Amino acid sequence: MTGEGEGRTVAEMIILHLFHYMRFMREFLCPRELTQEGIAEKLGKSRQHVASELRKLKAERQVEFEVTHAPMARTKRKAFYLTQKGITRAMRLRERAETERGCAALG
Repeated sequence: MTGEGEGRTVAEMIILHLFHYMRFMREFLCPRELTQEGIAEKLGKSRQHVASELRKLKAERQVEFEVTHAPMARTKRKAFYLTQKGITRAMRLRERAETERGCAALG
């Protein structure tokens, strides 16, 4: 996801990150990248900041979580997934990024 965070809010970065991992939705063993710790590590943000943004996104019904098994964890962890509302937002963010790249190439 290198370069995708430029000019984006942390919430937008989380939405795009989770969109990238949609194929793992609701699996018994989720990738670490769907946990708070994994998201924070991948985005280079503090776990506290990511947790705060995830709470906001959950309140806005853009993400939801499920307690599940994560690799190398002794206990179950919350795995975060996009809701339909979050998926729609992620698709708009990607379209906007593609448009911006296209305009920059023309300029």
